[in-house]
Amino acid sequence: MPNGSQVGDKNKADLVKDRLNVVGEHHYESGKRRQQEKEYVTTRIGSSHYWEEFEFRVQPKSIWERFKRSPDTKKRPFADPLTLRFLEWEKSIEINFETINRNIATNFPNGFRIKANFFDIKTVISPLEEQEKSIGQILIILGNLASGKDGGNLKVDERKENLDLTTFVENMPNAISEFKEALQVYQAIPVLEVFKEIKEKIPELIEKNIPQSRKFNIQRVLEFIQDIEPNKLKGLNSEKPLTELNRTYNNYRKSMESLVDAVAQTQLESNQPRELEDIDRERSYAMYNAANKRYKQKGVWKIGNNHLKDIEAKYQNPRKYPEQVDSKELPEIKYNILTREEFNDLFLSRENLGGS
Repeated sequence: MPNGSQVGDKNKADLVKDRLNVVGEHHYESGKRRQQEKEYVTTRIGSSHYWEEFEFRVQPKSIWERFKRSPDTKKRPFADPLTLRFLEWEKSIEINFETINRNIATNFPNGFRIKANFFDIKTVISPLEEQEKSIGQILIILGNLASGKDGGNLKVDERKENLDLTTFVENMPNAISEFKEALQVYQAIPVLEVFKEIKEKIPELIEKNIPQSRKFNIQRVLEFIQDIEPNKLKGLNSEKPLTELNRTYNNYRKSMESLVDAVAQTQLESNQPRELEDIDRERSYAMYNAANKRYKQKGVWKIGNNHLKDIEAKYQNPRKYPEQVDSKELPEIKYNILTREEFNDLFLSRENLGGS
C-alpha cells in the first residue's frame, strides 16, 4: 500500500483514505452510537461516505444521477441481495416457530394450566420476540419491494412471488402481539400468587432491610404492584386467562402455518440455499463481490462481523495491501478490512482522531 494511504500506525490495522474500508460490527452495538461513528470516520479519513450494511449498492450513481441529484433507484441493486435477505428472515421465522412449538410440547405437555413455571413461559416468549423482529424486517423489505426502492434486479415472477406473501406476513404482527400479551398475563400469575402470600410481611421487611434513602422508591413500586394485583388475580381461579391464552395461541399457530406453507410454495422451484448458515454465507460472499467491484470507492461500509469472518475464512488473504495495489497481481480482497475489535480499538481511543 502506498505510504500515507493508511492513517495511523502502519503496523496496526487502521482505516485507509484511498479506497473502501469494509468494517465489521455488532449491529446493536454500533446502532447505539451510529452518529458518533459517522463523525469519527469523517474526521479520520476525510470522507463522509459511511454506509450501514443494508445501504451499500453494487453500483455507484451515474454521473447523470449525481448531476441531477436524483434519489437512489431500483436499477442499482443493494450489495446485500434482497432474495437472500428475504430468505434468511423467512428461515429465522420458521426456526423460531419450531422452537416455540417444541418448547410448548416439552414444558406444557398437557396444555397450559393455572400452575405454570415462570421460566417455562419465558422459553416461549423469547423466541416469539425474535420472530416479531424478523416479521418487522420482512415487512420493511416487502414495502421497499412494492415501492420500487429495492429488488430492481429481480425477474417479474420473482418479484410477484415475494409480494404475494404480503397478505400472510401482514397478519402476523397482530397474532404475535396478542399471543405474547396473553403469555405475559399468564406469566404474571405465579409471581402475583407469591406476592399475595408475602405482601403482609413486606412493610416489616422494608423497615428492617431497606436503607432510608431507597424506601420511597421501593414503596412506589409496591403501590404499583398492589394496584395491578387485584386485576391480575381476579382471573386466577377462573378459566379466563387460559381461555384467552389458548385462543391467541391457536390464532397465532394457524397464521404462522399459513405463512410457512406459502413460503414453502415459493421455494419449490428455487435453487437458493435452504439452511440458515448457508444463506448467511451466501450473503457474505455477495458482499465480498460488491466490495471488490467498488474497492476504489472511498469511505466505510459497516457489515456484520460474522460476514467479515466468512469472507476472510473463504479467501484467506493477507490483511495488508501489496505495494502495487493497482497492478495485475491484485489480491483476492482489494479493499481494506477491519474487524469489529480492530475498529473498536480505534474508535474507543479518541487520541487517534485526526491521526494524532
